[in-house]
Amino acid sequence: FFRETLSFKNDVLQFNVSPTAFFQPNTDQAEKFYELALDMAGLSDDAVVCDLYCGTGTLGMLASRKVKKVLGIELSPEASLDARENVKANHINNMSVITGDVGTTLTQLRCEEDFEPPQLVVLDPPRGGLDEEALENILDLFPEKILYISCNPKTQAENIQHLCKEKYKLLAVRPVDQFPHTNHVENIAILEKI
Repeated sequence: FFRETLSFKNDVLQFNVSPTAFFQPNTDQAEKFYELALDMAGLSDDAVVCDLYCGTGTLGMLASRKVKKVLGIELSPEASLDARENVKANHINNMSVITGDVGTTLTQLRCEEDFEPPQLVVLDPPRGGLDEEALENILDLFPEKILYISCNPKTQAENIQHLCKEKYKLLAVRPVDQFPHTNHVENIAILEKI
């Protein structure tokens, strides 16, 4: 693994990142980007958060400092192992990480008696966006807000259109230039239930 350090306001987090796990390549801008995203989400200390496609745990770990509980779900075994190790190394006690497909895992979790429905769902999926099972599970969870981050505004827009057709309204969109001198951006969107 390689090690990254991100500084956020008065907080510093350390990350071990395996060779096959994704981590933002522009760490200086990532610090600003993640802070902006969580500020836009408006976290509350009694909230339960589901961090879907959590990767190495960055957003969930940051959110954990301000909320009651975070549950991360990540398909990549290497990235989810990194996330669990990063949670331990940063002494975070209110975040857990499950390895599995987001749609399938949410279907199983929602059947469990002790599952706490989230007030906020954080999404940072691969470029292909959300699959049908993940979309339907998010609609069934019906959280107060959805924080949707994407490096592919096209698939993000398609997914947001689907969510807004059903139960949500789009509150804000904010592109952030993570990749200078390219035509790529990371895009932050906040949705709120109607």
